[in-house]
Amino acid sequence: MTSLFDAAPYAPRDDERLLAELVALTRRHLAGCAPYRAVWSEWTDAASFADLPYMHVSGFKHVDYRTDSGDVKHQRTLTSSSTTGAAPSRIVLDDQSSALQSAS
Repeated sequence: MTSLFDAAPYAPRDDERLLAELVALTRRHLAGCAPYRAVWSEWTDAASFADLPYMHVSGFKHVDYRTDSGDVKHQRTLTSSSTTGAAPSRIVLDDQSSALQSAS
């Protein structure tokens, strides 16, 4: 996904390339994260953004969705401020995602 950050901030978006990268990212998470795979066991592909498997933010309050594979090193966990008094959402970031999150 790094190449998408090379475009100017207000440049036209390349939807075809973005969708292809999001599909590849989804497949990676399905292969490496059993809880994610359990939620989206029937998902196979996306021909549009609407076909991507979206997760409601509250799901991240109850389950740690952590993608594991040989080349992934988890660096940190982002937590929400949980202003509603409920448990905070937790997002586990690998080293590449952490760098992309900082760059964006």
